[in-house]
Amino acid sequence: MSTAVSLGVRSSQSNIDKFQTLQTTFEALELTTTDGTTVRLDETTMDIDLTAVGAGGTVSLFETGIPPGDYTEAALYLPIQNATLSDGSEPEFSRTVPASREIRGDPMTIESDSEPELTVTVALLRIAGDGPWTYTLGWGIQ
Repeated sequence: MSTAVSLGVRSSQSNIDKFQTLQTTFEALELTTTDGTTVRLDETTMDIDLTAVGAGGTVSLFETGIPPGDYTEAALYLPIQNATLSDGSEPEFSRTVPASREIRGDPMTIESDSEPELTVTVALLRIAGDGPWTYTLGWGIQ
């Protein structure tokens, strides 16, 4: 069983248009099962310019085996390497490494006999509306 793992930028309200450049490095993705087991996916390190990916865009990271199970939390290691806002200023970032999110509602299930596609989706927002920038995360299996 192999799972295709991709990184995407949310198509609406991603705030990617507020940035002239936003260069990051994908380092790892960690998924946590309902019993607390963590699966670390770090098959590759990849430099990614999120402004080039653009709103609604995705970039393929790698294919890997993910143990079957129910996953309730994920953490993304995607540090900022270089960023410039559209007005030319340098943004401040906080809580971006790792950026983590509990999956609300039903767990994300990976079946033993399927070959799903897992997409991690990021958007940007300012903490408290005018503070440092951070990622918001979403997860989806197809």
